[in-house]
Amino acid sequence: MPVEMALTPDSRWEVGLRPLVDAASAAGFSALGLPADRVDEATAGLLRASGLRCHELLALVVGQDEHGALAAGERLAEAAGAAGAEWVLTTVPVEPVGPVATALRRCAALFDEVGAGTAVEFGPVGPVSSIAAAREVVAAVDGRGRAGVVVDSWHFSFGTSTWDDLASVPLDEIAYVQFADARAPESDRLLRETTNRRVVPGEGILELERFARVLRDRGWEGTVSVEVLSSERWRNELGRKLREEVTEYLESGELEELADIVEVVHGLLAANGVTHQALEDLRLTKRSMRGGFEERLYLVSVE
Repeated sequence: MPVEMALTPDSRWEVGLRPLVDAASAAGFSALGLPADRVDEATAGLLRASGLRCHELLALVVGQDEHGALAAGERLAEAAGAAGAEWVLTTVPVEPVGPVATALRRCAALFDEVGAGTAVEFGPVGPVSSIAAAREVVAAVDGRGRAGVVVDSWHFSFGTSTWDDLASVPLDEIAYVQFADARAPESDRLLRETTNRRVVPGEGILELERFARVLRDRGWEGTVSVEVLSSERWRNELGRKLREEVTEYLESGELEELADIVEVVHGLLAANGVTHQALEDLRLTKRSMRGGFEERLYLVSVE
């Protein structure tokens, strides 16, 4: 089948499921990744009605806490079934041996029961930092269900994989490809870089043309999911949304529009790592210095 374009959303996007589905469909994507907490019994029907499918459910972390991983696996399996998800994105931040491997296999079996596979993602931080290491995790699933590697262009570029690895990984072991670009790193804090400083493909420094060519020349025709994790882009979008909501309130004066403004402010707080209490403390401090608006008085100018 031809390459299909999908969207992996940033989990920080404070947008409802329907607007997210509508936006992905309008942009021409054929599939959409979903955080498990956005899924309910109506999700599969909503996706079908919009001409979309769920290619990935986000996300399982299998670490040293075997019971915690299994509990999360059960919740994700239920959500995967409700969304009709093809894969559950899975990361393993520790060596996949002993109880970790056991939990991985049991979760893979749970996903298999609802028709989903285990999509193993490697990253530049931790022991599973390359295509080869991710393939070892896939092997550890040991046939308990479908399993494949998520080949992320950002993780490939900043991890320990080589171009030879990309050119030799069996195509049937690739679950799907995640496609993202990056700014030149500001530091060696790769976790911060990958979650906050990705950019739209073509706007950064990664060798994406070579990355795509290696896979296409080998006959890769699966799902390519665009993923842009950028705190700057998110703050800019929230700023644009705030201006839009303020304009709508000034035009209508309706309480509903005022509630929308407050909702955007909450999003800006989260995007900037500021708590609601910190904002309230600042408001009260400024109020004690300058007063409030109860008496409907305000300063026009100072001579």
